[in-house]
Amino acid sequence: MSTGAGVVRLPRDAAYLREHYLQWLLHRSRQRWSMLIALLLALAGVASLCWQAALRPLLAGPVVLLVPVAAWLWLMPLFEFRRWVRSASGGLPAMPDLLLEIRDGVPAFGAGDPGQGGVRFALRGERVRAGRGIFLYVQGRNGRHLYLPERWALREDVRRVLDAGEPA
Repeated sequence: MSTGAGVVRLPRDAAYLREHYLQWLLHRSRQRWSMLIALLLALAGVASLCWQAALRPLLAGPVVLLVPVAAWLWLMPLFEFRRWVRSASGGLPAMPDLLLEIRDGVPAFGAGDPGQGGVRFALRGERVRAGRGIFLYVQGRNGRHLYLPERWALREDVRRVLDAGEPA
């Protein structure tokens, strides 16, 4: 839904919050590497126990330690994700919509009504495609960002705001 002079209002609902965090975890988080390493270590440990019968007594001790550590490294971000969703969903009724607009020729985003003096962040950083959406950064390709799911990024009013900020 669009409001006023070039301000695009994007509702933050539970589906948006889940998708945002999940895409961040899978595509932008540094934790994804520890998750991948943990999975590979666990698979290597189990595979070595299964196929190296002669070394089974020697490998059993390290594998018994390795598999739970790998499982913990793999599951910790998922537990964090569930905790984050619960806490974010708890504040959902009071959470203002995201606003996307052009300020001084640059796309900017923020929350809350424009007349209430809400903070706006200029999107001068990179645009990183990730999974089913785009991360738009305030500066560089890390830090404060706006996540736009494809369903929003492909909308005409959103495209108009984003295209206004692209260099000619």
